[in-house]
Amino acid sequence: MNTVIDAELLTISAKRDSMYSFLRLVFSGPLSMETLKYWKFELAPLFIEVISEDNENLQSFFTKLKTAKLEDIYQEEKEA
Repeated sequence: MNTVIDAELLTISAKRDSMYSFLRLVFSGPLSMETLKYWKFELAPLFIEVISEDNENLQSFFTKLKTAKLEDIYQEEKEA
């Protein structure tokens, strides 16, 4: 029984670590072109769904990231 609980706690801990890393990156300054490229082409759709749940701004951002030119988004980030 402890093994199951420990595995669940590790999973929760890993998810929190991912979320905190994401938030740290978002709030540390303008997003780099490398970060935007990674998010556009490599970020798991499930992670995007979880991170943007109940947040219209993030949902809009990730939708735009999938459809708009990276250069345009990068320029907006620099100006923000």
